[in-house]
Amino acid sequence: VAISGKSGEGKSTLADLILGLREPQLGSIKLNGLSPRQVALSPKGLVGYVPQSTSLFNGTLLENLVLQVDPTEIDHTSLEYAVSAANLEALIDNLSDGLDTLVGPGGVELSGGQAQRVGLARALYLQPKLLVLDEATSALDNETEEVIHSALLALKGKVTCLVIAHRPQTLKDADMVLKVENRQVNTLSRN
Repeated sequence: VAISGKSGEGKSTLADLILGLREPQLGSIKLNGLSPRQVALSPKGLVGYVPQSTSLFNGTLLENLVLQVDPTEIDHTSLEYAVSAANLEALIDNLSDGLDTLVGPGGVELSGGQAQRVGLARALYLQPKLLVLDEATSALDNETEEVIHSALLALKGKVTCLVIAHRPQTLKDADMVLKVENRQVNTLSRN
């Protein structure tokens, strides 16, 4: 599902409501019969989130990808999948210490696009059932965005993706496009 609309119309607010980061003033939101808060308390990995700007901490690339997972409990199959889907292989191959490379405070050793791909891989590592991307490809070059877009298309039928986007290709390939305008959500198209 793609969410479209002008800046300031409430696209990110809608994502925050779905993620349970905000409570609706009226009505309710249900995800498979559960409130967003119930979903947030359910087993780890049910929902993945990639914000407009990814926050990285001063640690290794691996630590930033698997967030607080004990090194002995890392699921290497999930890690390989996430790295591949986020198009991080070339970056890792070019880093002097690969996954053990320190990214620096706030990820200063990485470009904005590289950090954004780390954020996507981090979300995919958990193999979520719902993946929310809040303009998550805005910092990427066109070629890398196309690789990510292809990876998202490959998730069809496996993961529900809610993508806040403006690019025509993302809107064209979505099963459903919602337009947020005047703080109202309207179905623009359904493929």
